[in-house]
Amino acid sequence: MHFAHALRPLNCRWAAVGTATAAALREVFPAVPPVLLPTTTQDSEGLLRALPLGAMRSQQVWIFRGDTGREHLKEALIAAGARAEPIPVYQRLCAPSQAPIERWPTLWVISAPAALACLRALADQHPTDAGGRGLLHCPLIVINERTEHQARALGFTGIITRAHAPDDAALVQALAQALLQALASPQTRQP
Repeated sequence: MHFAHALRPLNCRWAAVGTATAAALREVFPAVPPVLLPTTTQDSEGLLRALPLGAMRSQQVWIFRGDTGREHLKEALIAAGARAEPIPVYQRLCAPSQAPIERWPTLWVISAPAALACLRALADQHPTDAGGRGLLHCPLIVINERTEHQARALGFTGIITRAHAPDDAALVQALAQALLQALASPQTRQP
């Protein structure tokens, strides 16, 4: 959103995949008309269900996104007759871990599928954690079924808890569920 001020939003209609993006749009463009948001899930599928696809024929649509990602939204808009063009506005990078391995989390929340590739790269660099278990065996909280399948395909073998929706509230609920399960587990109980 850093360079978004260069755009002129006056004659544009805006949609966002989630509430955080909508809030950022409103911060940069205080006079922006209401931002269309998904009412089901905060992902491409939810956004497509919310968009008036029938009215988008011949409309120019810019998809502001990262430098990588699925083409699903673009392909669906083109199939509906829109002229859709992805505009990469940020780059996804894997940040190196600054913490010693013994301070790494034992449960990971994956809020974006691209994070799995980063976690897999970290697991390859550090095959075992301080407890002798590899990162590939740590429990994961994921945002949707697609991310769960991707985790398994990348070799993650630990317990995977899927949020019932890809949004913040559902991730918090899944995290609470996973923590309660961990506390009830015989391996984590104190004698």
